[in-house]
Amino acid sequence: MLPIAPVLRDKNQAEAAAAVHINGRIQGNVAYSPIQHLLLTTAGSYQKRGSTEDTTHFYNRQYEVGIGTYWPVAKSWLFSGQLGYGQAESQRAFKGIRNIVVLDPGYDKYRTHYNKFYGQVAASVDISRVTLGLSYRRTWIDFKSLTYNEEALPFRRMIRNEPMLFVRTGVTRQTASFLKLQVTLGGSFNSGNNLNNADDPLDWHRNNLREDIITYSIGLIFHPHYLPKRTE
Repeated sequence: MLPIAPVLRDKNQAEAAAAVHINGRIQGNVAYSPIQHLLLTTAGSYQKRGSTEDTTHFYNRQYEVGIGTYWPVAKSWLFSGQLGYGQAESQRAFKGIRNIVVLDPGYDKYRTHYNKFYGQVAASVDISRVTLGLSYRRTWIDFKSLTYNEEALPFRRMIRNEPMLFVRTGVTRQTASFLKLQVTLGGSFNSGNNLNNADDPLDWHRNNLREDIITYSIGLIFHPHYLPKRTE
């Protein structure tokens, strides 16, 4: 799931977003500022790719909640930071070389439940009707359970680095558009060897779990506080 990088500049502002990733993941998130400089966020995502008839299939769902702060600088710049917690359930299965050679109809299957804790910083700048932004998130993953073909693996923790670049532009004629289009480019990269109890015979599993990911998404963002006010 890509990081949440809200662009809120004052109290009582909010945004709701929905996006589709290139890998088929669907993501939604909401951010709200109840008082100035306080940021509350929540997000969830779902992904199901492939079926048992395919060479690979993948399933993932997760949610997270966060709290943070934001600080506008001048009229164009915005800086923010967040701390958060989430949970996820994931399953990944594929037919390896061994399966194909011996005509094994089965899969190599990983299944996991994990908690995650994250810290994030972000910066953005408004240029006319376009907002350019960059965020960086560091995520600590704590496996509640992790199995390979229903057998437990000894890995307990992993750390991921997750940068993201985003571009927003209004889709209405107002300078402060209540509806915006957002395109993101992000990645998730393993931070060193942070899989505890990983012995050499488990290198194959370690490499599968530490896979680096690059993805991009496109979505819409709704800002209710920018809705045109009714005139009486």
